[in-house]
Amino acid sequence: MMKNQQGVSLILVIFIIVVLSMLGAAMLKVMSVGSDAVAREVLSTRALHAAESGAQAQLSEIFVVGGTCPMTVPPFTALKGCTVAIECSSLPVGGTNYYSIVSKGRCGPVGDQAVRRVEVQAKDV
Repeated sequence: MMKNQQGVSLILVIFIIVVLSMLGAAMLKVMSVGSDAVAREVLSTRALHAAESGAQAQLSEIFVVGGTCPMTVPPFTALKGCTVAIECSSLPVGGTNYYSIVSKGRCGPVGDQAVRRVEVQAKDV
């Protein structure tokens, strides 16, 4: 009776090794997906900050410096790898100027960019 059961432990060990290998592979996949999500979140946050910075620079140019709309905002060097595109329009109504500013921040590589858009409306007082 003992001779019929000699190969059972070998099959059991191989089965356990296969199951543990599959669990390890699944854990690696979950960790990889998690790190990709964190990287995308960082790019998205940087793009939002770039867009907000562009809108603030345009508002500063209009109200603090006394510039006009549209104007060209110099490139930002603080956000490496990001670009900002700003569109500005003004509409005079009854002696008051109303401004509409759209700022788009882009961060990341060309094939996988995060883009965020910020719209600001303001008026002279």
